[in-house]
Amino acid sequence: PPSGSSTALEIDGAVSLSGRGAIQLNRALIAGDGAGDDVVTNVNVTIHGTGTIGSSDGKLTLINSGTIKVDNASNTLVVSTGNTIVNTGTLSGSNFGAELWIKDSVNNTGGLITALNTGLVVVDGLVTGGNVTLGADNSGGIVVLNGGVVNAKLTGGGILANGVSGSTVTANAGSTINLKGAVSNSTLTVAARKAIVLYGGAEVSNTTMATAVGGVIAVDDAIFADGVTIKSGAQLLVSNDDDLYLHSALGNAGQISIGSASYDGGADLWIGGAVTLNGAGKVVLNASADDDASSYILGETSGSTLTNQGNTISGWGAIGSG
Repeated sequence: PPSGSSTALEIDGAVSLSGRGAIQLNRALIAGDGAGDDVVTNVNVTIHGTGTIGSSDGKLTLINSGTIKVDNASNTLVVSTGNTIVNTGTLSGSNFGAELWIKDSVNNTGGLITALNTGLVVVDGLVTGGNVTLGADNSGGIVVLNGGVVNAKLTGGGILANGVSGSTVTANAGSTINLKGAVSNSTLTVAARKAIVLYGGAEVSNTTMATAVGGVIAVDDAIFADGVTIKSGAQLLVSNDDDLYLHSALGNAGQISIGSASYDGGADLWIGGAVTLNGAGKVVLNASADDDASSYILGETSGSTLTNQGNTISGWGAIGSG
């Protein structure tokens, strides 16, 4: 049981929880009885409070089609069974400072992972399928996907994902969506006055990017590999003092801004190998008026080549380092 508590609900065999009632944990534990084949299926019950589900030993399997949430301010509910959780219901943090910490992977097909009212959800394992959302605009909730996400829909803001594959990512509420790791075979879409941030050396491939007017995809440090497309009207900004590396052909029908004239300093677009810039978009080098060519297009390695087929390159900066 959690430190300071000896209270436990033991699951023996296959157990179903139904009736639309609630189970409130008060620094308590739900765990298998030790045989290793115990399964708890939450059909439509709300499990909430603070404590732990599972003992990290693989002896309990959790199937959830009800609700598991933390609704006590500044409290934590840990889910650590040692097995993949099957979720077709709701997993949420839903109060100020309340944290739902899931240490397992989650098969979320048909399910929802969400944070409401400044709640926090952290998933250490891989999330597969389903929906990951934030609550209403400015709700302040955060979802952290440390193990990445596959074949899912990420919607809202305040989501941090370490790896995204085969997914649709839509920033349309709350704060930014932040992506690092491998971002592949996905669609990134940003609504007006919202943002998706690619950071921490995110490596993007086979991915399409689109923004509404006033929306932006910001690059704090990223690599674009094969199959990246920036759609017409989309805005991509390489933040000042940060870098974008192109390692393959890029289809650009939008605008790539290298640095911002609103702040001191500039940014760099690095060309690694033979890179072709396709489309009828724009690449704009920006720097503050006080800087001398502080935004650059540079070769990452000796012999790198940039072939511009249809883009307009303009602005305040330099191509090459002289």
